[in-house]
Amino acid sequence: MTDDDNIRKQLGAFLRVRRQNLKPQDVGLHVGLRRRTPGLRREELALIAGVSHTWYMHLEQGRDIHPSTHVLRAIGRALKLTEEEQAFIESLAGLPARKLTSPQSEIDEKLWNVVAKMMPWPAILADYHLDVIAQNAAADRLLPLGDAPRCGGHISMLYNALVDPRPPRFLVDWESAVRRLLGQFRAEASRHPNDPRFAEITDRLMAESADFRRLWSEFPVRAAHPAEGTLLRMGGRIVHVDMQELSMSGAANRRIHVMFPWSAEDASALEAIALEDA
Repeated sequence: MTDDDNIRKQLGAFLRVRRQNLKPQDVGLHVGLRRRTPGLRREELALIAGVSHTWYMHLEQGRDIHPSTHVLRAIGRALKLTEEEQAFIESLAGLPARKLTSPQSEIDEKLWNVVAKMMPWPAILADYHLDVIAQNAAADRLLPLGDAPRCGGHISMLYNALVDPRPPRFLVDWESAVRRLLGQFRAEASRHPNDPRFAEITDRLMAESADFRRLWSEFPVRAAHPAEGTLLRMGGRIVHVDMQELSMSGAANRRIHVMFPWSAEDASALEAIALEDA
């Protein structure tokens, strides 16, 4: 066993002990008289933190995964860790154990809390380049970040929509969704003409995607707006959602992209898929 393996095992063991020591009542959960598990279950902790149950299970098992600062702090809040304990798990995860000092980091931390609380509706926090900063477990069910292709070291919503083979499988009207993202991307690029990230994404897509070259030549430009009546293929059925983009005060360069169900039936389907075990 390597040193890295030992460190991951330490992190997993620490999280497991803290979870087992936390009572459901401590986090506002109501339990029945027949409950046999004294502490918090993995799936309960994962739901509170806004992460996938399976992903969190792998973290406790010491698998070779690399949690981001946002996600690890969401887990720490769910476990009600002290500042010292939070610094400890960030250190074990290879993250710098320090307090947030950047105003943008503080904003992203608050926005991540909003995204996590959107469960069970899929929600993604992205910047104005449409680069993904974080997403909750429901969004990870649709498109796991760990499997997503990178564009210049970042996960781009636009790049993935055109290059990753998975979006066309769950988006019934995939081209309309791509046109909407393209329009937003082009509108933002015009507002930031000297931002090299827009050129980087455009150049990569020009080289790799015939669909991008075709649609880009049509000069789509549009501001962010709701995409009503979007159809998803999920769990063997069609689910109707509205794709909304939420902006937050003091976070002009950030957007939360969230899918809201049309009906109670659609809500039940989304919830079942978001919370199921992989």
